[in-house]
Amino acid sequence: MCADKNARSHITEIHPELCFYGFAGNPMKHSKKEEEGLLERKYLLMDTYPPASGIVEHALSNYMRKDVAKDDVLDALAAVLQNWDMRWGSKQSQKTLKTI
Repeated sequence: MCADKNARSHITEIHPELCFYGFAGNPMKHSKKEEEGLLERKYLLMDTYPPASGIVEHALSNYMRKDVAKDDVLDALAAVLQNWDMRWGSKQSQKTLKTI
């Protein structure tokens, strides 16, 4: 990416906890490894993108926990939504996602 400026427009580094911070406007109150933290993040994703609940439930029902942890599903969806907003705007969101 240092040598190829064009690559910078195709690759984005995203950290899930920063995505959640941006969506909420403040840090999450609970650890993502606790049930309260999972629900906090899931509800925030649903508020940002209403179909998120179905996406999360589909992933959790189709993959074993040994293969995909619950928090990994939420983190991946947060990254997708943040990247969508960074590249194309909030057409899929009901509220503007914040970029940190």
